[in-house]
Amino acid sequence: MSPKKKPSKERLCVSTPLAASQKPASPVMANQQEGAEREYSSAELMAAISEGNKMITSKIEDLNSTLKTLQQKTALIEKKQDDFEGGLNRIDTDVDNLSRRLSQAEHMKRRRFDETKKILREKKVDYRLVYPARLLLKHAGKETSYTDPVEAHTFAESLPVTN
Repeated sequence: MSPKKKPSKERLCVSTPLAASQKPASPVMANQQEGAEREYSSAELMAAISEGNKMITSKIEDLNSTLKTLQQKTALIEKKQDDFEGGLNRIDTDVDNLSRRLSQAEHMKRRRFDETKKILREKKVDYRLVYPARLLLKHAGKETSYTDPVEAHTFAESLPVTN
């Protein structure tokens, strides 16, 4: 074996042991390769470093691109979730308002039968107010149904007073 050379500014000596899977082609090469040193010029080293930097930069760019895509998807998901929740809140509010309006309207329809109910109580006629706003009368063994308060009132006034 030759004595080790000192690395110069332009050349660097690197000892490269053989991996177990790398078998030399001949016994002579085995003696030369075992613990052999290889001289690398600074241009080769700079090229290797540059190639390594390119690979690392490429991987970083790929990761940044993936990160950006994931951030965009996350933002879309959050926006859709906010829209969904906002939509649910709007639906809840709309349903509450609708049910309030419906119940007020139904209440008003039922109240339109108040005068008729007073007359029926005075005349001792059995009646029921059925949801949403229908008046059922039971008179002379016959059941009659009214959804129009004016018709019900006219009928109630035409009934005789019973004791």
